[in-house]
Amino acid sequence: MKIANEKWDVTDLNARTFLDINSCATEHLFEYDHTMIRENGRRDYQVLYIAKGKCKTVYKGEEYIAPEGSIILFKPFERQEYTFYKQDKSVLCYVHFTGTDCEQILDELNLNRHITYVGINEKLISIFEELENEVLIKGPFYERMCSGIFLNFLSYAAKISLYHQSSLNTKSEHNLSRICKYIHLHLNENNPIEFYAKMSNLSESRFSHLFKEVMGVSPKQYILNAKLEKACSLIEHSNISITEAASNVGFDDANYFSRVMKKYKGYTPKHFKK
Repeated sequence: MKIANEKWDVTDLNARTFLDINSCATEHLFEYDHTMIRENGRRDYQVLYIAKGKCKTVYKGEEYIAPEGSIILFKPFERQEYTFYKQDKSVLCYVHFTGTDCEQILDELNLNRHITYVGINEKLISIFEELENEVLIKGPFYERMCSGIFLNFLSYAAKISLYHQSSLNTKSEHNLSRICKYIHLHLNENNPIEFYAKMSNLSESRFSHLFKEVMGVSPKQYILNAKLEKACSLIEHSNISITEAASNVGFDDANYFSRVMKKYKGYTPKHFKK
């Protein structure tokens, strides 16, 4: 286990404008258990978005498990303690930020809790990747660009959090989490969108609209992305052939599968074959 007791960091800066990004990055926490302890916290705010896996956090003496799709917030000078275990293969997106309006922004967006569940959302991850890229490149006006992108990230997170609170956490017709689970367990199937709409007791158009609002992409694109991610994993980490991997995710034509992967992943399946 790697334990970090961080007392001070060069990125731990005071407010300069209404919203400033001090640092951000994506970490793949696969190699060892990772625990961070900051007894006196930091001067700035910190947001952790659990893009994969889960996180154990201790907040005001209580232990919590933040599942995949959670946003964890630490405010200035709050004690920080959190752990990622290697077996969970977690992916962490974090941002350290400060600013004169941070508290007001978090209050208005109802993101002032220690843990807020927003789910795994491809649009949200895309916004974070845009922020990370802007921080890395540091082009003209990047500080203002970063402020705008991060505000967009927080606003979109708040929006989809409302959907999870109102629609996804009830036994209503909008239970998309059940649909997503079915999709991932049946990637070899090629069901029409109407099939999933009926599972939700919605019209196809209503289902498609709600799905995109919550998940950030259309149902068709979500299914395709899930198929390609699974196929890439099979090709890279198993001994099965490219044809077999394609068949496992519902592609009968290996050549067509290769063209689709090239279009959406930028590489042919052979790129992922060790």
